[in-house]
Amino acid sequence: MWQKQTEPGHQRRRRQLATMLGIIALIWQMIGGASPALSMSLSMLAAASPPAGYAVVSGPVEQSSTPTPTPTRSFAAGAAKNAVNNIFGNTADADDDTSPNDATQDDAKIAEGDLVVDLGFRPDPHGLPFENYADGYDNLTSTEMVRLFGDGVCAAQRGDRCLLSPPARQWMERYNQAMSGGGHCFGFSVLSLLIYADAVDPLLFNAANPSELTLAGNVNLQREIAYAWSFQALQSVRDQAVTGAPSDILDALIDYLEDPDPGEETYTLAFVNRRGRGGHAVTPYAVEDLGNDQFAVHIYDNNLPGVERSLLIDRHAETWSYVASVNPNSRAA
Repeated sequence: MWQKQTEPGHQRRRRQLATMLGIIALIWQMIGGASPALSMSLSMLAAASPPAGYAVVSGPVEQSSTPTPTPTRSFAAGAAKNAVNNIFGNTADADDDTSPNDATQDDAKIAEGDLVVDLGFRPDPHGLPFENYADGYDNLTSTEMVRLFGDGVCAAQRGDRCLLSPPARQWMERYNQAMSGGGHCFGFSVLSLLIYADAVDPLLFNAANPSELTLAGNVNLQREIAYAWSFQALQSVRDQAVTGAPSDILDALIDYLEDPDPGEETYTLAFVNRRGRGGHAVTPYAVEDLGNDQFAVHIYDNNLPGVERSLLIDRHAETWSYVASVNPNSRAA
């Protein structure tokens, strides 16, 4: 129910923290024969125009004006165009490979080396204990739309209920369809970090800690995952971007994890496959030096709850590899 009143302290804190959300995105350059490229965005960096042929997603998140319909994806002629429209967790083919390099399932298992930095987060117990999902659960409602954009999305009120304007309803339905068609990975990544940072209280969803959360019948949690997922659809998230080589992204991630402040800044690691069709978002929490310019970024992959995984970066070759399924209903390629 929509209520026009002073928001509770925990909700205000969550909204303030959401404005600090940054996204680190690993993106495959869509030009045949080119080396893979990574893209990064941090909330403290100014906007920058990405080079042609790169897919970019960026942040920060902030309240915006009434939403207007936005396409979820636009690609052409084998090269990424308007790639900020790519949605992480959107529909992907079962055969989609999210790594630009040849890799096996064993490559993604946790690597062993010298620990460089460590946030302290772990898939178990800090990740959500159930798998990323597509359809079958609640998504955004008018309540979440007001949280995202303010009461300007309401064309009218009936009691405490907000009746969305046609553009706002179209925006909501578009992205609800995207979640139902492909998954909620971005929401998992964002929400798990906000819970870890004590910015979101799991008691709001009937559990003392995230490892005890259940999805079935938990409408408030389902809608909160969708709310966290929707940050990536905000134009304010997409308007700022910094691109760089894999080593640049690695250095930025190490810098953040060396002096983390998850109560003020959180980062999601996201990537698309080599064809630019679909995307997946995971949670980075540690980096290990494997020697010979090889590094492992330890991640919580919400398609594999409770399992420690690693994305591999070759600093010298400027390549990265990870094997995963973009869609929770698809096999890992």
